[in-house]
Amino acid sequence: MFNQIGVFGTTLVTVFFLITTLPIADAHPGMSEIFSHSEMTVEIVQAQATQSQSSRPVVPEPLKKFQNFFPYKKQAEPTNLRHKIIQGLVYSLIFLAVLRLIRFIYQRCITSLELIKHKDYSLRIQHLDLISSDRVFRIAYLGFKSIRIIAYLLIGYLYFTCIFYLFPWTQKIGEGLSRHIIKSLSSILFNFISYIPNLIVLILIGIATYHISKLIKQVFSEIENGNLHFPGFYPEWAEPSYKLAQFLLVIFSAAVAYPYLPGGFESPAFQGIAIFGAILGTLGARESVSDIISGIVLIYSRAFLVGDRIAVNDITGIVLEKSLLVTRIRTPKNVIITLPNSTLRNSNIINYSATIRDLNTPLILHVGITLGYDLPWRTVHQVLLKAAYQTPHILKEPAAYILQTNLNDFHVSYELNAYTDQSIRMEAIYSTLYQNIQDCCREADIEILSPNYFALRDGNEITIPKA
Repeated sequence: MFNQIGVFGTTLVTVFFLITTLPIADAHPGMSEIFSHSEMTVEIVQAQATQSQSSRPVVPEPLKKFQNFFPYKKQAEPTNLRHKIIQGLVYSLIFLAVLRLIRFIYQRCITSLELIKHKDYSLRIQHLDLISSDRVFRIAYLGFKSIRIIAYLLIGYLYFTCIFYLFPWTQKIGEGLSRHIIKSLSSILFNFISYIPNLIVLILIGIATYHISKLIKQVFSEIENGNLHFPGFYPEWAEPSYKLAQFLLVIFSAAVAYPYLPGGFESPAFQGIAIFGAILGTLGARESVSDIISGIVLIYSRAFLVGDRIAVNDITGIVLEKSLLVTRIRTPKNVIITLPNSTLRNSNIINYSATIRDLNTPLILHVGITLGYDLPWRTVHQVLLKAAYQTPHILKEPAAYILQTNLNDFHVSYELNAYTDQSIRMEAIYSTLYQNIQDCCREADIEILSPNYFALRDGNEITIPKA
């Protein structure tokens, strides 16, 4: 760092020496005679040119350039030059002091980084490190170095502008540099001041959007918790309705704020990118948009909720997740099936849990059985009801009942109907109920016959299993 400052200071002294060389030479005693002789020569030439037939004075090109130097003669007097050299030295000292100050601040920042380098400042999402801690510190070092270089360049620009502006032969360069920086700063300041009304409008839109969002969240939270009720609006609608309202609020706020945003949105490049993105979105998101619309329809139609047992086409299981795009179902064999919402919307959905949840009415499980005409139907009813009440999760209230659904050629069709409030255990309940029916029929010496059952027997053996 000291070598860099030394090289820069040497360059600075060299430039300052070159700038001040001409004034020092001008302080030589013979310079005034050269100026006086040159003035007399130019006056003689101009007088002769005026007396000639030409209407315009003719001055030779070398004398024109020499004549243009005369306005700087007064400023190049030794007294004025001494003052300007002193001012230049003061500017140089201030410039070096500012460089030392920038270096000091930079060293303090680097030291502070070294002190906290052992800490973990990684940027991560859950267990995924987006930017490691070492990279964060490298970015910080690079940032401080970039700020230091920019500060050096700005201070150097201001310094040389002031130095060039001091002396008459470099004054135009200084004026050009100062004009450029003043023009840039004034343009930035003017644009910022002219943008203040739009900025105020954007701030007001942001504040209004933030408070409306908080109000919407509070209202839907109260609905979800059951503290606020609206006729026809169910608590399970609160979360999706809140997300939908937030999305619409953001879209509306962006549409209102769009005219007040900085320029650039009307440029052909931005419009081309927007059109290209719209085409890609239209081609690639057609199915997704259909799934989203279907998801919204399924949510507000209350076809099923998370935790319900449903049957769709040949799939039966419990709903694990319901989003705007897909629905995940776990089958009794612990297989996860993901269905697009558009498929669900176009299918018949059987919900085994809706009556328990919405109507407070338990689900009816039914079993069909065929028995011969030789058995009294009252005995059959007693046996089937006994088997039902011995089955776990079969309710005694409402009471189970028997329906005789058909009188066939060789047998009678009976249907057992029993209530349960555990729809998610349907398979296990059915399995236990079948076992109990077999046991109860064996205890009552009832032989269960299938519709197409035929057997050759001698009249002594029956198909009742032994206990």
